[in-house]
Amino acid sequence: MALELNFLGEVLFGLSLISMTLSLFIALVEISISVNAINYELEGIKKFSRSHKKDEKNQNDENHDEDEDKININKEKKSS
Repeated sequence: MALELNFLGEVLFGLSLISMTLSLFIALVEISISVNAINYELEGIKKFSRSHKKDEKNQNDENHDEDEDKININKEKKSS
């Protein structure tokens, strides 16, 4: 009887180790999926940020050109 319970305990302990190992493997897979998702999101943010900066720079350049044109027009009016 004691031998049977001892064997049963060993089997249950072995099954618990297998379950824990499987659980850790699943956790690692989930972490990998999360890391890939975060990297994907960061790439999107970087692309948006780059295009936003380019648009902002172009707009600033256009505004600067317009300001220079206004200054030149005002100078021409004053010299006339």
